[in-house]
Amino acid sequence: MKNWIYPTLLLWMMISSCRAFRAPEFRYVENLTVDNLGLNHSSLGMDLRYYNPNKTGVKIKKAEGDAWLAENYLGHFSLDTLVKVPSEGEFALPIKLELNMEQLIRNSLLLAGSKEVQLRIEGNAKLGKAGVYMNYPIRYSGMQQLKKLIR
Repeated sequence: MKNWIYPTLLLWMMISSCRAFRAPEFRYVENLTVDNLGLNHSSLGMDLRYYNPNKTGVKIKKAEGDAWLAENYLGHFSLDTLVKVPSEGEFALPIKLELNMEQLIRNSLLLAGSKEVQLRIEGNAKLGKAGVYMNYPIRYSGMQQLKKLIR
């Protein structure tokens, strides 16, 4: 009978801590680099800066998803580096973004003269603590000032 108490207690602690988890807040993009420039596809490296409002830190093992700019598909992003997220602090996610150059040119023409742009990010991340990782959805949609978006 005692054999099921510890796993049940551990499971209950994990579930109760997950309910209190608040999504990190997107801040801005920084350290933009061009890794590969091509006619059809290009690759960019960048850091997505976030703030963790939670009182506990976690680790992000993997993340991937898609990004849209002004409701036009921008490309697919991925993170394959372990990132330590501090409690109640800012952190950066170093991602790779695979761009469709046709979409990038179309976005550039739409954004000419704009001060703000609609940014949408959707994907999944694998995050956890003490070796226990779970999938967590990444969802962001909001207006961003272009001059503050990329620093």
